[in-house]
Amino acid sequence: ALSGLKRYSKPYTLGFLIVIPLMAIGMGRIKSDMFILGYMPESSEELRNHRKILQYWGNYFPLDFLIDASDQYNFSNPSMVRALGNFQQDVENIEEIRSTFSVYNLIDRSTNVILDKNLEAITANPANAQRFLKRFLTGENLDLSKYVSKDLKTVRVTLTGPIVSVSELEHKIDLIEGVFAKHFGSKAQISVTSYPALFLRIMK
Repeated sequence: ALSGLKRYSKPYTLGFLIVIPLMAIGMGRIKSDMFILGYMPESSEELRNHRKILQYWGNYFPLDFLIDASDQYNFSNPSMVRALGNFQQDVENIEEIRSTFSVYNLIDRSTNVILDKNLEAITANPANAQRFLKRFLTGENLDLSKYVSKDLKTVRVTLTGPIVSVSELEHKIDLIEGVFAKHFGSKAQISVTSYPALFLRIMK
C-alpha cells in the first residue's frame, strides 16, 4: 500500500499544482450577487407567504443601523434630534424604502400628545429642549434601551425595505450613508448592523 501511495503521489501533486491556480483565477472572477428568493421554487410556501405580505402590507425586510454620536455630542442635543428626524425623512424618499423608526418617532409623538406642541416648537429653545429630551430619554416610565444607549450616545434606526440581491443591498446602504453624511457630517458615525451586515460579510 505504501509503495502504491509513493507511486501515485507525484502525478497527484502535479495535478494539484495545476488545478489550484486555475481555481484561484476562477474564484477571483466570480461576482457574489445572491438573491435568496431566487433559490426558492415557485410552489414554495415561503415564496407564497412573501408575496401575500407584499400585497397586503408592502416591503417588510428590516435593515438596522446604529448611529454613534461623536465625543462632544449626544442625543439629548436638540440639533442631533433634528438631524435624526431629517435623516429619516430623506431616507424614506429613497425608492422602495417603506418606513423608518427610531427614538425620534417616540419623541415626536410624545411632544404632540403630552405637550400639545410639535418637535420644532420644543427644540426652538435649546436649553429647555435639552432638559426635556434628557428627561424623556432617561425616564423611569419608559424602557428605551432598544432604541438609545444609557449614555445617549447611540441610537438605533430601523428601516423596512425590499428583499434584494447583495449588490442591490450594497447600493441601498451607499445611498443611506450618503443621506446620513448630509445631515450629520462629522457629528456622528453610522454602521449597518444585525442580519444584513452578517449577510454582506459572508457574501464578500
